Amino acid sequence: MTGTVSSVDFYVDGQVAGTVTSAPYAWRWSTVDLPDGPHTLRAVAHNALGSAATEVTLQTDNSAPTGAVSVPAWSAQAQLPFEITSADAATVQFSNAWVWEGEALYYGPGTGRLVVDADALNGHALMGRAAMDAAGAWFGPFTCALPWPASYETVYRLKTPLRATDVALAELDVVDAHGTRRYTDLVALDASALARSNAYDEVSLPFDYDLQPPTCADPDISDGLEFRTVYLGQQDLYLDRVTVYSAPQPVQSVVTWTVSAVEGAQPVTVRLRDAVGNPLDTTVTVHLDWTPPRWLDAAGRTQRVLDVTSGLDPTSACCAFSADDGGTWSDWLALDVDGTPGATLPVQLVAPDPMTALGMTAGHVRFSVSDVAGNVATSPPHALAEAPTRDILLPLILR
Repeated sequence: MTGTVSSVDFYVDGQVAGTVTSAPYAWRWSTVDLPDGPHTLRAVAHNALGSAATEVTLQTDNSAPTGAVSVPAWSAQAQLPFEITSADAATVQFSNAWVWEGEALYYGPGTGRLVVDADALNGHALMGRAAMDAAGAWFGPFTCALPWPASYETVYRLKTPLRATDVALAELDVVDAHGTRRYTDLVALDASALARSNAYDEVSLPFDYDLQPPTCADPDISDGLEFRTVYLGQQDLYLDRVTVYSAPQPVQSVVTWTVSAVEGAQPVTVRLRDAVGNPLDTTVTVHLDWTPPRWLDAAGRTQRVLDVTSGLDPTSACCAFSADDGGTWSDWLALDVDGTPGATLPVQLVAPDPMTALGMTAGHVRFSVSDVAGNVATSPPHALAEAPTRDILLPLILR
């Protein structure tokens, strides 16, 4: 086509979907409301001499991958194997509850307000109102939760009333030390970059947390990472939450991931992505326990034991005997314990008669048992019976 282009019409499956009247005649096509499969995209350029067209067929895929994730019921280590089953996921990411709600972040005076929003995942959001709220930064959370060094992806969940415009909504970045240490450049966000009008969409910002060490030297809010949204005040904007995931890695049947070193239960979100980036989030509950069972009172061939975190594994209980005051010990002898795996109430272990079980005369016994997480505890040895008392003969003096 010769001459100066005056406008370009864009058609999707024969229907006009957009018109651009100024250079560089770029148009953002949101496919989220189209069914998966082939679609025809046609561009028709116009000028005073006529028009010219070009056409391509594209495949759209807006369906999340399928998949399932499982972890051991309990673990004594923070490094855990995550078993992943998926026929169409290409990459996997993890988040150790690295989620910060928009309404919980800091914001400059007059730059926004907290609102009730049914579309937000927890029913609340941070909102900036065009012509009412000033441009300025929504910042924080000043976190030191992310292990260093590593690479991550920050995901901002944002909404604007009208996406079919090129209005500048915000600038996004990841910083530390009040913005003096930068992990990304400022990334401009236009309304047309979101998938739908008046619906939340995710905007991702990868960053390398290994080029510079963090400044987490004290617990004051002046330290730690910030995932900033600089609101530009030109159109309404809602921030639901910010979530941080690990950098994508290829999916395997088992992927090892290090969870937070906290005993007890904790949520971990596993994000599977297909080849075009559609996500599937699965939140699993991980249980950590690195405290071994605790020994209680002992008497003769009995010993009580307690584990209040993961609970005892009764099948692991055993005992050993010594005939030389603990100098040497017999092999461990498995015990038949009447108990439920994971029991968190005291359990009594009972050793058999050493003469009946092993054909030996023994003076001491010790026990061993593990909890469900695999922590092993061995009891101190104790005597099988009280030492016999000697009769003392005193002379009888008669007067």
